[in-house]
Amino acid sequence: MKFKLAVLLLCFALAGLANVSAQQADMQTMKEEFRKMDTDKSGFLTSEEMQAYEGRKFSDLDKNNNGILEPDELKADKTGMFIRADADKAGKVTKQQASFTFKEYFKFMDRNKDKKVSQGEYMDYWKEMLPY
Repeated sequence: MKFKLAVLLLCFALAGLANVSAQQADMQTMKEEFRKMDTDKSGFLTSEEMQAYEGRKFSDLDKNNNGILEPDELKADKTGMFIRADADKAGKVTKQQASFTFKEYFKFMDRNKDKKVSQGEYMDYWKEMLPY
């Protein structure tokens, strides 16, 4: 009985470590994405930089160039930013949905409403969102 309990506790501990490790990897990915978006290297994102990133990233993911991110293309998005744009849960994302979602991301991230998003604001947003 003690052995089974020890094994069970070990499994929970390992699952917890795997989750922490995955979250750290996700946060590292988000830091890299921030750097890609910050094209003027100011340390802040403007709405324009974020929309330009969305356009580039959408085009990169849209392998069949039909203007829609299909399920297999969405799986290639390591950030998970685009899947959240699937508001109607149709399993695909249009350019219009993606554009709208990125504008909403910016509004939520800009917590102090100074029309720019610091790396801290950006990371705080994703710390809250990544578990979902």
